[in-house]
Amino acid sequence: MRDLIRQVALCPLGRRGVEGDPCASLAAPAEWVSFPGWPLPPDESFRAELVIVGQGPFDTPPGWKRQGIAAGASESERLERALALSQTAHVGARFHRLHILPLMREVFQESELPWSRIFFTEAVFCPRRTGAPVGMEAVAQCASLHVRKVLAQPTVKVVLCLGDDAVLAVTGRYRWEPWKALHGRVQRRPGQPSLVFAVHPMAAREGGGQPWSRPVRSQLAQLIRGELLAVKVEP
Repeated sequence: MRDLIRQVALCPLGRRGVEGDPCASLAAPAEWVSFPGWPLPPDESFRAELVIVGQGPFDTPPGWKRQGIAAGASESERLERALALSQTAHVGARFHRLHILPLMREVFQESELPWSRIFFTEAVFCPRRTGAPVGMEAVAQCASLHVRKVLAQPTVKVVLCLGDDAVLAVTGRYRWEPWKALHGRVQRRPGQPSLVFAVHPMAAREGGGQPWSRPVRSQLAQLIRGELLAVKVEP
């Protein structure tokens, strides 16, 4: 994973403002450190069985407080910061407190979550403006360069795709039907992790579906739990 962390941390520096690059405008400025997800154990050994793919970080004050760095930071300083971010459980955000952590507690039926079994990643790793869409080409490029390397880890049994960009990043296709039909669907693939599709908890901002209610969350948790218990992935 250290190689992937390094690739993600340095990727924006070579793409921002580069004419013709799909990520030219999305790529993070030098004052931002991108990282591929969390929480990675202290020994840097990826052991997660469930990967949750979100839509990406936002260009907000909390985001900058978390991921800001001096523009002139060295490559080694960026790698050190990205590694530290990858090994931290970022549970303070309202989105995680209200939606994701309760879902995980229902999935694993434990109040203390088994963090080594869970990994949170994103469709893109550079910050987007709140409410602003990310181009499909940028999502596709980030997925091919980085996201799918996370999903290819041999311990992964289930991938939860949250929202349109996550579906595109994981499957290579834009959402092909309304969320009211796609939400809660499981796609089983021989020899590969199962995919679970879910409307983003902030569904109203993604053009359809219903925001999560407690029953919706519980049904989703049952689906994920069933796949974790049933799926076998060859190492």
